[in-house]
Amino acid sequence: MGITETWLKGYITDAQVQIKNYSSFRSDRVNRHHGGAMVYVHNSYTVSNNESYEDQYSNCIILRIEELNCIVAAVYRPPDCPNSSFRNIIRNIQSYIDLNLDDDAELYLMGDFNLPNIDWTTLIVNSSLGTKGTEAANTLLDFMTDNLLTQVVNHPTRGNNTLDLVFTNRAQYICETSSSETCLSDHNLVSLVLGYDARRNHNYVHQTKETDDFDYFNLNLQKADLEAINEHISEINWNSLHELCQPDPSGEKFAELIRLTTLQVCYLYAPEKQPRRADQKPKISRPRKILYRKKKKLKARLNCLRAANPEAEKLQMLKHEINLLAYEIQQNISREISDREILAVDSIKKNPKYFFSYAKRFSKLKSNIGPLRNKSTGLLQRDAKQMAELLQDQYSSVFSDPDNPNKRNTLDPPCPPPEGLSTIEFGEEDIISAIDEISADSATSDGEIPARIIKACKTSLSPALLILWETSFRDGVIPAVYKEQYITPIFKKGNKTDPGNYRPVSLTSHVIKIFERVIKKYLVKYLEEHQLFSTKQHGFRKGRSCLTQLIQHMDHILNNYLDNSETDVIYLDYAKAFDKVDHAILLKKIKSYGIRGQLYDWIEEFLRGRTQTVVVDGKHSRPAPVISGVPQGTVLGPILFLLYVNDMERFIKNCKISSFADDTRISKKISQMSDTDLLQEDLNRIIRWSEDNNMKLHEDKFELLCYRTPATRKLSEVLPFMGDITSYQTPNGTCLEGSALVKDLGVTMSEELSWTPHINTMVETASQVASWVLGVFKGRSKLLMLQLYKSLIRCRAEYCSPLWSPTKITDIQLIETVQRQFTRRIHGLGDMNYWDRLKELKLKSLQRRRERYSIIHIWKLLHGVCPNDIKMEFKEHPRLGFKVLLPTLNRQSSNAAKTCYDNSFAVRAGRLWNTLPKDVNTKKTLESFKAALEVFLETIPDMPPTPGYSTPNSNSIIDWCNQRGGPQMVRRP
Repeated sequence: MGITETWLKGYITDAQVQIKNYSSFRSDRVNRHHGGAMVYVHNSYTVSNNESYEDQYSNCIILRIEELNCIVAAVYRPPDCPNSSFRNIIRNIQSYIDLNLDDDAELYLMGDFNLPNIDWTTLIVNSSLGTKGTEAANTLLDFMTDNLLTQVVNHPTRGNNTLDLVFTNRAQYICETSSSETCLSDHNLVSLVLGYDARRNHNYVHQTKETDDFDYFNLNLQKADLEAINEHISEINWNSLHELCQPDPSGEKFAELIRLTTLQVCYLYAPEKQPRRADQKPKISRPRKILYRKKKKLKARLNCLRAANPEAEKLQMLKHEINLLAYEIQQNISREISDREILAVDSIKKNPKYFFSYAKRFSKLKSNIGPLRNKSTGLLQRDAKQMAELLQDQYSSVFSDPDNPNKRNTLDPPCPPPEGLSTIEFGEEDIISAIDEISADSATSDGEIPARIIKACKTSLSPALLILWETSFRDGVIPAVYKEQYITPIFKKGNKTDPGNYRPVSLTSHVIKIFERVIKKYLVKYLEEHQLFSTKQHGFRKGRSCLTQLIQHMDHILNNYLDNSETDVIYLDYAKAFDKVDHAILLKKIKSYGIRGQLYDWIEEFLRGRTQTVVVDGKHSRPAPVISGVPQGTVLGPILFLLYVNDMERFIKNCKISSFADDTRISKKISQMSDTDLLQEDLNRIIRWSEDNNMKLHEDKFELLCYRTPATRKLSEVLPFMGDITSYQTPNGTCLEGSALVKDLGVTMSEELSWTPHINTMVETASQVASWVLGVFKGRSKLLMLQLYKSLIRCRAEYCSPLWSPTKITDIQLIETVQRQFTRRIHGLGDMNYWDRLKELKLKSLQRRRERYSIIHIWKLLHGVCPNDIKMEFKEHPRLGFKVLLPTLNRQSSNAAKTCYDNSFAVRAGRLWNTLPKDVNTKKTLESFKAALEVFLETIPDMPPTPGYSTPNSNSIIDWCNQRGGPQMVRRP
């Protein structure tokens, strides 16, 4: 327990503030009143290295708890604290951390920092406290970034300000933070709930899967003879087995026969797993056993000699040999750990299941779910079975009522072709092609044939699967076992104790997923060829991605901004959209798109009669019927959902609408006051559409983002009623107030058209992963660290980077911090400067990689790999090759408009493309283009902006090419 502003003095003894069973550690303010910091630690723990730092302003007490491998600190910084005092406290804390914090240790730094000018959502500092407060805030944020820490308190702790903070390098351990009023102080009481029980070292009992003795789970398929299994199965006459199952109207007998026959063959050629007993000791390698035996013999000789002659000269020699053997054993253990780590990291792409299973051994958080809070009792529930039931209740509660009397037929689809699509012709080639799309390590429902066996035996199993699904498609019947959904809860965001924050992902049999892929191929081909998909829908469609949609969206906003117009965007929130799909309405819509006959009958059977079971740590909930929705995790589910919402666009009369699956936004250019009324009308139409289609929207969670020009922003500050004029309202009475930030497809959008908030949150996320990696893996070799960095961390810092790639030096430096702080922990490179480190590791700066991604996306637009929604124009020159025609800019535009113009994707990426020589920009294939681009980039220096170093320029490819007389920009006439 940490306490700040203790007001204690030296004449107050520890006994006077004692709490039963706790020891106190404190730092008192000496020369001034009030202040002080204190930490209470339970007596069952051993505290070492406790140190206190204080001056007449700030206080800090910091200590280490050995049993938990944890460092805890409490800090008090008063509002009038000079910057020199706060910097000194931070410097002392940093020195303690450098000496005492191992990479696998936890750190919790808590206290009252009195810095209300930091927005902890975006990590942006405003100037509300003047220069002194801004400098202190930046000092704290730099300390947080350098140590890969996360601030986890996201509630006000005094009034509307968040003054009391908790920093940690293990944010994944925090399940819940709360801030509650207390009569003891005008500050709130801040509480944290950990995902593991810190009171007990052995608090977790491994939950075993609920399986039969005769099951795939009991086999070690990694060591199976897959060739022998495939050869044995190829000799089976599946037609004869199918005839033996007749009569079999539901197909369940033959489906079960396929599963059991394959399982019997696997038992012949795969060893069974040896279950580990609770008292079983870890295996010891043979070299280490030999060392242990030598050490044991030497100790025996030493004891005998000591008993016979305590003064013998040979005693010292024997002690020395024993010490050498102990050192050799320690080195042997380190090598074994290093070998296991290398094996795990090498499998990160081929066998990610093994990698994360290995990493989980070193985590105190043994389960990714819970503890969950029971809403009826308010108590936390840690039992896996009970958590599964709580999640089942949550998922069942969001289903749409199929008997809802308010739903009605609103069908207005595009005209399908007269012939429609009633059947499909498929053979073994289609089955094998669908199997090839499955990952060998993808999970499946309990008891079903694993993906590894299906892929290894695709030629021998495809005849059986063809018989099964030809019969199923002809008769319109699906075996009941393939309608059972096993739900794996996946944490999304927010409070980990809230069951509503876990997304349900279905695990179904790969056997039915194979046929779903076959149907999807023909279904999507039909819909795309006849242009039946809405052009505003980007989700789950080839060539369309989050990046292409966001670039199109921002291009629309910037064009309005450059015309001195404004844009209002309303982000809609579905209430568990995939689970809300009404089956009856969906089937009507499917038929209206020309899908009929056998295909329609099979899809109808696919939707009806499903059941779901939630699985938490191997424990199952009770089964529950699925009365609505398309199952997440299936192959057909996303496509069926697109057909369900496909007609929403036709209800929009005045605005632009764009969707990525269930992420939907409507936007309107605001040139006059009447435009807000038109946006309001379309908002009402969408809500009516959702009610008619039995898919309720979360009107309370709608978000409004207003992109205002500088003139209107100033006017709204002067005229308080401006917000009322431009507000929007939902039918349930909720007034939409403009938000400064909205997260859109994983990218934080800002009303000020700034990417700094997104960059800050993205860097924080990457730092959390980096901290987790450093805590799990002990090795610091170049090969190991680079593989972990490239696989797990760098991707977090590059998601959708062509969209938000910054030009501000401070933003570029902050992003480089992710790579700079991680690579300096590589053995032997800590004292090397960042530029030399990049050369030594043969890495590109993150800035150079972002520019490379932008250039590659331009190539995709040029060659039609991605839709050119922003209408980027190209011109082919005989000498220069393909060049981008940059959009024009009104010379009378404001400085803010010019900045937005320069930072837009069309201009920024276009300028980058125009630096390419002809032998690069004329490549016809993506592979040859990337190879030529790589050769070109090798000729350009890479010296990213770094704190403490002066750079020749901003390190952009554009600056380097212009500096050496590169090609000039091509501007549209």
